Amino acid sequence: QARIINECSINFWYYIREVVRIPTPGGVTTYELHRGNLAESFCLLCNLNTSILLPRQHYKTISAVVYYSWVYNLKGKNYNMIFSNKEFADSQLNIKRLNDILDALPKYLRSHANTKKDVNNKTEIKIDSLNRHCLLL
Repeated sequence: QARIINECSINFWYYIREVVRIPTPGGVTTYELHRGNLAESFCLLCNLNTSILLPRQHYKTISAVVYYSWVYNLKGKNYNMIFSNKEFADSQLNIKRLNDILDALPKYLRSHANTKKDVNNKTEIKIDSLNRHCLLL
């Protein structure tokens, strides 16, 4: 478990290939890598501004949320993350997707939360002890 946690924290490609699971109706599925989300993931890792154009239902949003789940759970420290969208309901859906992906991770990979100080609801996720904060706008 320690080796997996260490490898996931330094290797995003291992995380998406071996660890992350995408919740779907009726169960979970593995991450499907194709040229579009490969390019999106590479640009996110290199901190490049991107605009991705793919047909509907080709995992554009899920690919971004998987990246943010990696940053939120394993890589990032002391930060604020903001989810925004054209409609507030879509932002809420994205934070729900993030929560679902985090819940599908093995228990040893989930961030340990203090239920008294931490927040996890439709508009905000916060782990106070690690100073990690996701907020909707």
